[in-house]
Amino acid sequence: MGSKWGPSKDVFDPKLTKADWLSIINDREICHENWLHILARYYEYGGEGACSEIEDEYEEQRYSYNIMMQAFAKRIIASGRCEKPDLKDNKNTYWCVIFVGREAQKDEPGIYIWKLRDELSEALEEFDIVSWDQDYLLRELVKRYKTLITKTNNTE
Repeated sequence: MGSKWGPSKDVFDPKLTKADWLSIINDREICHENWLHILARYYEYGGEGACSEIEDEYEEQRYSYNIMMQAFAKRIIASGRCEKPDLKDNKNTYWCVIFVGREAQKDEPGIYIWKLRDELSEALEEFDIVSWDQDYLLRELVKRYKTLITKTNNTE
């Protein structure tokens, strides 16, 4: 692939418009909050990067982004919003529902660089993903604090 993003739309096109993506990211039956959080991380990072690079930047668990984005893509397919990709050269093709990709150059971290699909990136901007993610992180922090307080009170 070199520096070209792929797959091209003639190889696989999820046929998801910005409006479709807005519907998907607002539907918690399809898009869980933790998946939306990962999309926010990609968006905040400039919309592209190696999974390991972004996980390291935000001090997230290794391989979690890859696994969770595959699960998200499978959920989109199961909802009937797009067809399952069938890339002949790759067994795991779910990533291309959400991203286009390319091999990393020698001066780039990681093996493969993922870029949010343009329509998804536009939907995330309209959704105001950065503000949503700040609220999400605050809610998660409060949940963890309450759990810690409960555990502390139960051990006294």
